[in-house]
Amino acid sequence: MKVPSMLISRYKRLIFLLLLLVGLGISLHLIVDRVFQNTLKNNATANTYVSYKAANVNLFLRQIELTQLCTLQPLPMGDTGIDVRLEKIQLSGISLWDLLTQKKITAEKLILTQPIISCTTGITADTVSTQAPKGQGIIPSLSIAEVYLSKGHLVATNAKKGDTLLQARDISLDLKKLNRSKGDSGKVKFTYKEHNLSLNDLFYRLNDYNVLRLKKVTSKPDLTNLEALSLQTRYSREKLSQVAPVERDHVDFKAATLQLFGLGEPSLEKPGIQLDSVHIQQPVVKLYRDKLLPDDTSYKPLYTERLRSMNLDLAIPKINIDSGYVSYTERVHKKVKPEKIFFANIQAQLYHIDNRSDQAFTIHAQSQLMGEAPFEVNWTFKAPTQNDAFHTEGRLYNFDPATLNPFLRTNLFVTMQGHVDALYFTITGNKQKAEGDIKMKYEDFKVRVLRKDLSRVNKVLTSIVNLFTKKGVKTDADGYRHGIMQAEPDLTKSFFNYQWNTLQDGLLSTVTGSGKKD
Repeated sequence: MKVPSMLISRYKRLIFLLLLLVGLGISLHLIVDRVFQNTLKNNATANTYVSYKAANVNLFLRQIELTQLCTLQPLPMGDTGIDVRLEKIQLSGISLWDLLTQKKITAEKLILTQPIISCTTGITADTVSTQAPKGQGIIPSLSIAEVYLSKGHLVATNAKKGDTLLQARDISLDLKKLNRSKGDSGKVKFTYKEHNLSLNDLFYRLNDYNVLRLKKVTSKPDLTNLEALSLQTRYSREKLSQVAPVERDHVDFKAATLQLFGLGEPSLEKPGIQLDSVHIQQPVVKLYRDKLLPDDTSYKPLYTERLRSMNLDLAIPKINIDSGYVSYTERVHKKVKPEKIFFANIQAQLYHIDNRSDQAFTIHAQSQLMGEAPFEVNWTFKAPTQNDAFHTEGRLYNFDPATLNPFLRTNLFVTMQGHVDALYFTITGNKQKAEGDIKMKYEDFKVRVLRKDLSRVNKVLTSIVNLFTKKGVKTDADGYRHGIMQAEPDLTKSFFNYQWNTLQDGLLSTVTGSGKKD
């Protein structure tokens, strides 16, 4: 049977059209693939490039995938090199129009699978190549609706010392509306709208002495939660005394949780920290200082000066501390084991930690001195934009001085007995001087001065001290003795040293002076 020529002609045209469409599709596919490859290549810079073993472009699914072992290897920035390796990078929902006409990657989703990010500092020029491989380039300008990273690992090391500087594992990150572009200054910037982050076992070396550890971090736009936080000196107490050239606190800080509410999205152009509030649960601070080392004579600014001098904008309306503990141990004699003074059950609120406003920075704290006597203190620091004036008010109730004897015995070679029913004090000061008033109601107050070997009482000195000590003689209708205090700061010492010296002057005035209110 002979097929009509007209039907054959139609089949030929249909086959030709089909082949043409397939050819156009393949050609377009090749063009898109080439444009993508050239986009990577043409955006290369002198110090950053992308390498990968295979790039697959699926035109029909609007998907690009870098497969096998993919490596993003920025060359050293200064003395730092970065190497990022991934199992797979997948872009889906790509805008072919933006890719073809603007050489820009616009996509619905970017998936980064098992990235391993390695940073190395202290790299010398002769240890790293500065020539980027042929045909490789930096990631171009892009706009992605969602970025998802899973099972990531981050590590930063010092090439010269071999020390780990930063490490985290099990990193997961979800970003919304990620954009990479050039700002008005011409610098490349990244922006995004929302984030969800989680990671485990964060380690960060703060300096040569202290390290920060976090068991788990989770973060979303309205809440960042830090679990099992610790900030510790990396040396033992004994080792720190050997390596530190001057006095330095041995720090052991731990907190069950630290929550940051309303953390704003970070900005590289204008660094800063803006929060709605911070909540610290069960912080424990143990400080130890070896006073046998040389003094650290560096300048110690007051808190308001510290705020003023910060290189970032800080705005935290409130910090709440719940169930805290602080201890301080001081070694002053080589052959005497030091004892501690501590404050337990600390509840504190800090308001207006801000270096941009004219509001005063205030602290309200309640605690138990030596775990027993209720102790309250309020600090008010004038706004950072003004002078360094401050005001302190404190109250201590139902205090047995004998609870301090382990600390006093090993630090001052004295012990005390008696009972303090109540103590009130106010201190007003600035960078030049501090002065204030104190009143104390106490009974049967006695001091014993010990010999330096702590073996027995120095009876002569004890008699002289108690001769000048008034044993709670009532001088007003309510049974309080009054005193005044005044001190000048040693700006090579801490603010708490300044406060203690002032209060010490007031205590001496109260128990040895006339006891009358001026």
